[in-house]
Amino acid sequence: MSFTSSQNNWYLRIPLATFAQTVSGKCHVQITYLNTTKTQSNNVILGGQFFQEFYGLIQNDHSVNPPTQKMSVAINMFGSIYNPYIGNKVLPTGVNPF
Repeated sequence: MSFTSSQNNWYLRIPLATFAQTVSGKCHVQITYLNTTKTQSNNVILGGQFFQEFYGLIQNDHSVNPPTQKMSVAINMFGSIYNPYIGNKVLPTGVNPF
């Protein structure tokens, strides 16, 4: 998953555990394929599990015609569990869970 940034070389690291849930002692990754038009889709829905780690700030500007909208994403400082990252540092690859 990639996002454009107003900062050069910045990226968003989303730990896979963000979307995982233990069911009957097994790990289930809660990701669903979206096939809404019978063709391959690049759409995703980032729901509650994503927003446990991050929060979104949406800014609307109605002073221009047409109005514009900008969204920023930041790390949730009060409930983040899995240590997500936003920035431009080169981070080491984590331990392979498989």
